[in-house]
Amino acid sequence: CNYGDRLMYLTPMQQCERLRIQCILSPASPYKPGDIKKFVEESRPDAAWYVLGYAFGSTFDNSGMKNSKEGVEVLKKAGLHVSLLPQAVGPFKNKKTQSLARQLFPLFDYIAVRDAESVKAVKSV
Repeated sequence: CNYGDRLMYLTPMQQCERLRIQCILSPASPYKPGDIKKFVEESRPDAAWYVLGYAFGSTFDNSGMKNSKEGVEVLKKAGLHVSLLPQAVGPFKNKKTQSLARQLFPLFDYIAVRDAESVKAVKSV
């Protein structure tokens, strides 16, 4: 069991209990905009916590960031408040990744990161 990932998903759910609001874990993949659109249409959520692992950075294939951007755009078009709760982000060492980050991060209403290096990475774009 990866306790870091487990905690990452359970923390928002515990906040739902504390706030006395209904929350559900989406079966939709954060990397498949079509799945997100279907989920939003069927469940009509008010807000979304976009909870990911270490998926935004130059170390990874850009397709994850591109698909995430498209998925978040679906959520924003539905009028949802969208918060990003990743484990870590960055670094953004190449122009393509920097460009995607510049397009993706402004879509979020709130961004939380776990470490100082991730804060620097978000501010760098």
